Amino acid sequence: MQQPFPPRPLVNPAIGFILLIGFFLLGQFFGSLLGILFTLPYFSGNPMEAFQQIPQILTNDFSHPHAWEIVMIVQAFSSFGGFILAAWIYLFFIEGKTLRSINTNGKIDFIPLLLIVFLGLAFIILNEWIYQWNRNWDLPGWLSGFEDWSRSQQEKLGELTQFLTNFDSFSRLIIALIVIAILPAIGEELMFRAAMQSIFLRWFRNPHAAVWVTGAIFSFIHFQLDGFIPRLLLGVVFGYLYVWSGNIWYAIWAHFINNGVTVLGVFFNKSEKTKIDLEHTEWITWSQALIAAAICSVILWYLKRLFDQYSQPNQTISEEYNYR
Repeated sequence: MQQPFPPRPLVNPAIGFILLIGFFLLGQFFGSLLGILFTLPYFSGNPMEAFQQIPQILTNDFSHPHAWEIVMIVQAFSSFGGFILAAWIYLFFIEGKTLRSINTNGKIDFIPLLLIVFLGLAFIILNEWIYQWNRNWDLPGWLSGFEDWSRSQQEKLGELTQFLTNFDSFSRLIIALIVIAILPAIGEELMFRAAMQSIFLRWFRNPHAAVWVTGAIFSFIHFQLDGFIPRLLLGVVFGYLYVWSGNIWYAIWAHFINNGVTVLGVFFNKSEKTKIDLEHTEWITWSQALIAAAICSVILWYLKRLFDQYSQPNQTISEEYNYR
């Protein structure tokens, strides 16, 4: 199909990376600002009261009777602006791509989608065991300041996450799935895989380097030292799914499964409909993690074979090497 406009000359990867980060920061700022405006009804329409109390709520002061709704609204707008809108602006205005043209293979098949569900379930078990190992890390003494800051941020984020997932109504479950699972899955994959990974693909001219560097940045930006390795591996899996399939929706689906299963697991555990506690995973043994790793390896191997058989490889690997 003919493109509605000719492709633009690709910018230098370093410049593209700087622009992408700039769009991300601006999107986060204006998205959060717009989210705050939408919370004004919870502050009797008083903007000054909203701007004074929302920073306190976001730093774990949940005394406001509508703190849950306020955080969810701000989080939704921040995620949309910082990830979805920022990535789209970069892809469209800088690289001249549409949300359709980032997929070199428009075909979506049921079998890979089903396999990704099983992959996600097995990977949660494996990654939770890796998390228990990762949290015992101690950084060198010269990084002690960063380690203390990172762990304090992680504790605050943990309190916020626990507050956001502390609900027992179906309506709040739907809202949580949208804000915690759907929006991040779409936004972060557009930002990190469709935009940033393609930048590093042209920069390093090596798909493996692009996948791993993007995965490292994806993990680092969450500012969770204890979860750095698990989230790095998640990002790597999402990256390879995009490279192998040439379709961003497989990575988005995998991301949604990871986040969505966690939200559902916490919800059903709190409602005592299941005894599996995804908030406390010390019960996972090394033998269970080994089995999960084997399952993940087999599924990834088979997915690679499937994508090789009926999908075109991601043409950005070769086409995006040429830039000005």
